[in-house]
Amino acid sequence: VSSTSDGRLFVVDSKSFGGDDHKTPLFETPPLAAPGGGIWGGLSRWKGPDGKQWVFAPVWGKLNPDLKSGRTNGPIANGAIVAFTLEEHDGKPVLTPAWVSRDMQSPVPPVSTSGAVFALSAGAYSSDGRPRGSVHATLYGLDAQTGEEIYSSGNQVTAPGALTGLTVSNGRVYFATAGGTLYRSEEHT
Repeated sequence: VSSTSDGRLFVVDSKSFGGDDHKTPLFETPPLAAPGGGIWGGLSRWKGPDGKQWVFAPVWGKLNPDLKSGRTNGPIANGAIVAFTLEEHDGKPVLTPAWVSRDMQSPVPPVSTSGAVFALSAGAYSSDGRPRGSVHATLYGLDAQTGEEIYSSGNQVTAPGALTGLTVSNGRVYFATAGGTLYRSEEHT
């Protein structure tokens, strides 16, 4: 699964990238974001205990009103993590929208572990990746199958998050702020 700057996701065959004409994906979503928004960074994936494959996309800006998700976790004004399941229909792979997270400002690509998705709302950033305003970062833990919030760092972080991403190690999630401070979550098992 890959993404484009306008916020579409593509499923491609690794053995025949883009098909015979090198331009045709196996499946394509409509843009996830409304005009002016898009996907920031990369995508994340998770394999559930039932073997189901999940894909998580960090969307900046309002969502495309045509995006129909199985579950939403509140209105989206700034951005969100959008989750899909990778399924097979009529012998072809498809991405089925599963859930949309709570509203997040400038989310970075999430990480997943132990049935949770950790997502960083980095704060207010312009589309060129420059911090604007003084909105602080917030780390969220989300149920991987529903997007429901199970953890929040609240107001513990006092600066915008760096757009460098998240790391999971030894049961903790690590991230940096735009000012270079390294934060870690409490231990999660």
